[in-house]
Amino acid sequence: KTKFPNTQFILTTHDRVWLQYMKTEKLIDKSQLFGGWSVEFGPRIWDDQDIWDEIKQQLDKNDVPRAAWLLRRYLEYTANVLADNLRAQVEFRGDGNYDLGGLLPPALSQWQSRLTKGIKAAEHWGNDTEKASLTAKRDNSKALIAATYVEQWAINPSVHFNEWENFESHEFGKVVATYKALIDDMRCSNPSCGSLPYLSPARGKSEQLRCNCQAVNINLKDK
Repeated sequence: KTKFPNTQFILTTHDRVWLQYMKTEKLIDKSQLFGGWSVEFGPRIWDDQDIWDEIKQQLDKNDVPRAAWLLRRYLEYTANVLADNLRAQVEFRGDGNYDLGGLLPPALSQWQSRLTKGIKAAEHWGNDTEKASLTAKRDNSKALIAATYVEQWAINPSVHFNEWENFESHEFGKVVATYKALIDDMRCSNPSCGSLPYLSPARGKSEQLRCNCQAVNINLKDK
């Protein structure tokens, strides 16, 4: 920034912590995240914009198909990131074309499994406060996941078929709110972070479930 104030630099990294540091220190103005790719759509890219505001804008215009397309694309991106972060067991596809139905359920199942692992670890180490907190979080997450299963039918038809004509904006708004609540519950609540949880280390036996700033830091070691 000192030597080349008028030069644009493009950096790429897999290091979530370093990315968050650059954001916090204002070293970068904007970031884009890549969450997989498909032959049909190319790379799944998401930037720092607020997708929920964008969806709301479409619903305010009563454009349910566009809102549903945005929601599905965002969920596909998020599911890809979560599946990678949590090392979910996803059925392999040689063409690399993983859809929402193939990614989100395994990712959410792994999320529940890791929370359960954290509860057992807290119990093992006699940390009753942590055990109670994680148990409440797991139960709340289970309820949110169940709510999304009720709403899943609304996504595909409203994008690909004519059934979207049967939806009113306020009806699809309930679908959006359900998924937003689920994703928000998983994200770090620190406004400066807001990252999705991931397992550490990236390979081998998992020892932590954490976020970039470590406000979420769940011990998974029970020995």
